[in-house]
Amino acid sequence: MQDNRDGAGRWLKGGPSPNPGGLSRRQAAVVRLLEGLTPKAVKTLGLLLDDQDPQVRLGAAKEIIGRVAPPPPRGPAAVVNVGVSAGDAHMAVLMAKAQQRCAETEGAVAALPVAATVVSIESRPDQQATH
Repeated sequence: MQDNRDGAGRWLKGGPSPNPGGLSRRQAAVVRLLEGLTPKAVKTLGLLLDDQDPQVRLGAAKEIIGRVAPPPPRGPAAVVNVGVSAGDAHMAVLMAKAQQRCAETEGAVAALPVAATVVSIESRPDQQATH
């Protein structure tokens, strides 16, 4: 296997991972030690499933199911905005600024010798923007 290191001995980016499993040496040693205890642990869980106490049985059953069929990963929480959409709010701000500017320049437009055209943009509720 080719060693992807620079002159100072640091790993170069883009090469194969030096630790593809993601375990440190200490973690790997602990896993190797515990692997020998797995049959005994499984047998203990099996015995606990037959215990007199329902809490112990439930705990053993949860542990087994959690190991065999873990719950699916939780995704990010969905954010739902109810009310005015961002597009509608943006349009309202633009309309307010346009109306303010028209009010400020109304006298200036009337004083111009050239004909001016005023365009009005309206948002109708029956035309919803899709995002």
